[in-house]
Amino acid sequence: MEKRGQNNDILYAVTLIEEGRKLHFVEGTEAEGLRRFKDGSAFLKQAFLDAKATNDLAAILNAEYDFLAAEIAMGDPDETLAKGSAEAGLEVIEDALRALKALALGDAYKAVDLAYPRHDKRAWRYKDMPRDAFHVFCASHKSRLQNGLKRYGVSTIDRAFITLRVNTISAIEEAYCAMQRKALG
Repeated sequence: MEKRGQNNDILYAVTLIEEGRKLHFVEGTEAEGLRRFKDGSAFLKQAFLDAKATNDLAAILNAEYDFLAAEIAMGDPDETLAKGSAEAGLEVIEDALRALKALALGDAYKAVDLAYPRHDKRAWRYKDMPRDAFHVFCASHKSRLQNGLKRYGVSTIDRAFITLRVNTISAIEEAYCAMQRKALG
């Protein structure tokens, strides 16, 4: 399992993308900026596809974590709203990783399930499984990504990458539900 902060491809890709965005607005370097942006986007997409291909939920969560951490490190310090959203994203990813570890405990997870109310299925259940931190991550992260799609001026490259991430989060949530069903019998 890949650890957070260990995916150098993601850091490299985000670096290229940010350099490309900056160069794109400097007269005489527009073409180089566009090339770096496209190269970085291609590296980033491949890093996420590689994480998805592992079918390892923790690897996918760690890729998201690394991307958000790199965005915070490289991003515009004046964009406090985006930074705050990314920082909140890091927290819910850490919570989701803890939920994934708890699920692996088997019998202990069954005991935790007993503490989830069954009367309000919308608030406490997801497809009749406990709506734990993993599901909260999936809902909040998909919402954050979908809000990014609504921004004015989102490039087709960014739009395709965000859509890939939304679809990946939906897929891992289904996989997590299957793991919950198996753990809870």
